[in-house]
Amino acid sequence: MQMLTTDDHTALSIDDKSTDYFITFLEGQQHAKFTPAKHQIVIHDGVSSKLFELSYTSSRILELLILKADVIVSREEIFSFAWPRRVVGQNSLNQAISNIRELFHDDEHRLIIQTFPRRGYRFNSSFLNNEPDHSYFVDAHDVPPTSAPLPPPAAPPVHLEPASTAPSSFSINFLLATLMTALLVTLLWRFDWLLVQQTGLSVLKEHTDNLTTFYTSESDQELIQIKNDLQDLRLRLARLATQPETVILNRMHSFYEVTCIDRGTSVRFLTIHKKQLGAISDAQLKGCLQ
Repeated sequence: MQMLTTDDHTALSIDDKSTDYFITFLEGQQHAKFTPAKHQIVIHDGVSSKLFELSYTSSRILELLILKADVIVSREEIFSFAWPRRVVGQNSLNQAISNIRELFHDDEHRLIIQTFPRRGYRFNSSFLNNEPDHSYFVDAHDVPPTSAPLPPPAAPPVHLEPASTAPSSFSINFLLATLMTALLVTLLWRFDWLLVQQTGLSVLKEHTDNLTTFYTSESDQELIQIKNDLQDLRLRLARLATQPETVILNRMHSFYEVTCIDRGTSVRFLTIHKKQLGAISDAQLKGCLQ
């Protein structure tokens, strides 16, 4: 038995011979067997089985959340466990969580993997099956592997063909409402707007040339500390911004989060450990801005 210790010094046990975890979802209609050592999930829908290959990081994230089921796992701990000694953006974590949720048809209701804004994620142990029916997975080795699904691509532009008669105002309003809903869903999936709308959140705004900066925190004291710590970073971002940009800066434990919003049409994330602030290159900052 191998013992892993995460950054919060909580010991996690992982069986060297590979431990399988069984998950039942969709009100008992589908069953999954997750094998972390192989980065694989076999899902049985009551008729047939499908084998999905997970990425290394998605497998590590799911394994960590299951090992600490019913406990809120901070994003800092997830970053350290899934991307050790690497600087990655928040969007990488968002996409990995989204991929896992889609496998369990949990991307809409988020009952299996629950989100706690500004705190982290929690795996709901009520979906773990401690007494699985192994007959579902007897022939799993014969199932050809399938790549884990990615979030659906953005919808292509809608082209309206001219009609012989003018459309009714109801049709136009319905179309506009549909397009706005699709845009909002896309943005909300990529960015947690509660960050700047949360009641009681302290916010400080600065504007320089093309860069508008929002510092956010849960206290005025921490807000001043964030502003002081990230002043050099903000000046670099302002220098690199070649068009109007909005940047939101906040802190999550030992990590600073940089959220770049390009004219309100795209959102990118950068997560930086406090000890690596001076090591961030201009290329990484440009990647967030553009």
